[in-house]
Amino acid sequence: MDPTNQETAQGGLQQSGFDQPIIGTGDGDTVWRPGLDPIDEARLTQARKEQFAIVEEIPRDDASLGWYSVSCLILNRLIGSGIFNSSSVIFSNTQSIGISLFFWLYGFTMAISGTIVYIELGLTVPRYRLGDGTNKISVVRSGGELPYFNYFLKRPRFLATCLFGVSFVIFGNTSFNAIASASAMLQASNTEETRGMVAGIAMVVNTFACLLHSMSREWGINLNNLVGTAKLGMLLCMVLFGFAQLGKDGSVAATNFDRTTAFSTANSPKEVYRYAEAIILAVFPFSGFHQANYVSTTPP
Repeated sequence: MDPTNQETAQGGLQQSGFDQPIIGTGDGDTVWRPGLDPIDEARLTQARKEQFAIVEEIPRDDASLGWYSVSCLILNRLIGSGIFNSSSVIFSNTQSIGISLFFWLYGFTMAISGTIVYIELGLTVPRYRLGDGTNKISVVRSGGELPYFNYFLKRPRFLATCLFGVSFVIFGNTSFNAIASASAMLQASNTEETRGMVAGIAMVVNTFACLLHSMSREWGINLNNLVGTAKLGMLLCMVLFGFAQLGKDGSVAATNFDRTTAFSTANSPKEVYRYAEAIILAVFPFSGFHQANYVSTTPP
């Protein structure tokens, strides 16, 4: 080991001749324990010794979520059964291509607005006083809305956690998605739907996803990337096929973009609740924009 490349601090880091950081014990000896990368081990050791130390980088992991995996995580939530099932219901409620497209544009605008809000929350909340207590430091936290609720609603204790937990269990479960997936599988196979078959397939789908993620983090990430890529590819193909039909005479795609008929309301219903339902169904498929906030500290 080249002494010129060594830098030993009491209880701090020590550099080897290969520029490989290892743990300093304070008495000149070095200790390396398997598990974490030595650089990460050194940072965590320093954070334990210094009361106000901040570890700015997360431990490195080959199976971590990169930008593409996070993008697929959002796409998998956006492009689900709802985005395909909602289209027919929205048009059925409005009976107008133009009004339906305006509702989809409204849903997109709401999603962009929500994304900006969640980016702001993810980068600034929660904030903790460090050092002399005069300054607050923003700390990125995973967990979606839970860290934000806990930060803004500190009293009574655990009220925010309980409210979030109850609403997440009741409204945030995947039962609807699993049932929709089972129904789509039966329809694709031209099989008659029964309650027992739908419930059975839905349970298998959910159980498979839970077992896969519990057995291997890497398998779960790979499946997420594969399904996200496939969904995006299928959606792009549907859009391209629709545009390919524009130039053909008598095609439905050509009449949909005809200005004289696209915004016609001759067949539109007069009930207000039909339009309200259409707006909700247009906003719902865009609700996956906040998925990245659940894993904010995971991407490198």
